[in-house]
Amino acid sequence: MKAKTKKILILTSVISLVCFTSSLFAQPPEDEPQTFKEKRKQAIEDFTEELNLTAEQQEEIKQQRSEQLKENKQIHEQLRVKNQQLRKELEKAELDQAKINSLIAEIADLQGQQLRQRVDGVVSMKEILTPEQEAQLKARMEEKRQEMREEKGAVGRRWNQGGFKGFRAR
Repeated sequence: MKAKTKKILILTSVISLVCFTSSLFAQPPEDEPQTFKEKRKQAIEDFTEELNLTAEQQEEIKQQRSEQLKENKQIHEQLRVKNQQLRKELEKAELDQAKINSLIAEIADLQGQQLRQRVDGVVSMKEILTPEQEAQLKARMEEKRQEMREEKGAVGRRWNQGGFKGFRAR
């Protein structure tokens, strides 16, 4: 009877340990943002603090960002529609080359608008920041680029090592 009780006690302990351990991993840590919006908000707060932005600079950046997002949404939606139209046109049995060329030109124009918008955003940001803040921002952006390169490299190494077997061409 003692052996049976010991086995039940050990089994109960193991099950409890497994349940407790899995619940630790089920929830994200309390101090980390949980949603994309929270992460974005935290990044903006870190950015503001790191660059030591004044209240006026913060407001100008916020306003600029808001306008840029609004414009970008419109262009993005137009691009989505034009790309969809192009796909439909290419799926037709009889291709209308003039229509295809027209859609390509419209898509290229919208992509040009997106590029212009990004460049305008950079120019506006340079006008808002002091030279010191701009240098700090540039350094921080380079750090982020390096992190992304390293992440890309890690993914590439995993791919080459067969870490993504389900996606390899057979």
